[in-house]
Amino acid sequence: MTSVPPPSSTAPLVSSALNVPTATSYPSVNCLQWSSDGQLCFVTKTAIYILTPDHGINFDNTSVIKSSLNKESREDSQALGWFRTIIQFDKSEGIRWPDHSQAWGAASLGSIDLSPSSVAISPSGLSSDGGCVLAMLSSNMDLTLWVAGKNYLKGEWPKAADVTPFLLETHPSEDILKSQVISVAWTPFANFNVCPTPLVNSSFLVIGSRAGSITLLRYHAHKEIEHIHTISVADRWITQLAPSAWSLASPGVCEGYIAYGSADGSVGLIKITQVLQETDGEFHFAQNFVLEVTVERGPELLFGPDKTGITALIWVDIVGRGPILVVCKPGIVHLWTVAGEEFGWTGSRSLLIKTQKISAVSSAFHQVSGIVYLRLRDILVVILSDGSFHTIHNLSKDPSWTSQKEDDQITSDNLSKTSRSVFVKAEQGAVDQNDMNRITGTISYDDHATFLWAYE
Repeated sequence: MTSVPPPSSTAPLVSSALNVPTATSYPSVNCLQWSSDGQLCFVTKTAIYILTPDHGINFDNTSVIKSSLNKESREDSQALGWFRTIIQFDKSEGIRWPDHSQAWGAASLGSIDLSPSSVAISPSGLSSDGGCVLAMLSSNMDLTLWVAGKNYLKGEWPKAADVTPFLLETHPSEDILKSQVISVAWTPFANFNVCPTPLVNSSFLVIGSRAGSITLLRYHAHKEIEHIHTISVADRWITQLAPSAWSLASPGVCEGYIAYGSADGSVGLIKITQVLQETDGEFHFAQNFVLEVTVERGPELLFGPDKTGITALIWVDIVGRGPILVVCKPGIVHLWTVAGEEFGWTGSRSLLIKTQKISAVSSAFHQVSGIVYLRLRDILVVILSDGSFHTIHNLSKDPSWTSQKEDDQITSDNLSKTSRSVFVKAEQGAVDQNDMNRITGTISYDDHATFLWAYE
């Protein structure tokens, strides 16, 4: 893993590289994720790494791992240390799908070589200790939940629940495909603008299935899973899910959207409404509430089927206007928003990705491995697995690959060259133009100036 700020005329470049002894991971925007507890989740083919940055508030310095660059350099003295633990994946455990259905469509090729494929992280406060819950999806479509133990920095993460057996009990046996999970996401908590804040779990574990359905589940701290709703939205696999932030419709009523992408390349929306209702019953020190949930399917698709795979699907929240949905496909970035013309643009935009020739194998058609929005600059950075960075400027007003500032340092060319130079330095120069800086995941470290990515 490597972290580095973008080029700037005033800030010095301080880079650091951390060796992680593991097999490679799948290029994805979910390969690296921050939890609400401030921990970094790194998904690999053999285990889930949980890394916690050492900001100087912990005193167990013997467990801190640091940069693998030159230890005598000034840059390394400024490099950040990390605490590390893992969620070990057990390849012996897994649902035997032929025991439930002999249909060819229910066969699981991922059972040949079991490995973690995706992770979704809950908001903080769902576990019994008040932390995050991690949902791990395997290549065999097994969904499990994990929580941190007493030592969240370097201790064990025990399994909290198996979700797939619950799905098999919830859905009829003839609907086996609804229990085969392809995609997973976790919504944030909703703010109902009620004081004092009600003690209700307003987040959902959202799963997309092979049957073209989306299921909403809730996890409770006492290790119970609750089925909220299942809605059929397509006749193809649901390969991508992206929950938006909740918006306040009125006090006690919140609305949000789940964008979904199917295997035929189409993208649609479902709308979720949560209404806070007070319950009658025995008086306590605080009022008791329950949530009434309504799920509606969008009247039409945002993008129709084009038989092109969706490589990334994510919402970008911008203060002062409606959220923007980013849909990435090989060689192209689609943008969609419901905001009116008074915010700059509405409807959809499509931008063709240009190849950044930083190596002999660079191409605009590589998998998207990261999407970062720089709020102060209104720039959307799209990172491809070939190590190239692509910047969309003026996202909220008039999206374009070209910056309106002549001296802007945050450009596709500058960021791609910086990424390549850090790769060459981390490998101590033992690379040439035929070597690709294969980035599997990229996120922002501080929502402003520092990028953190994992490369092979």
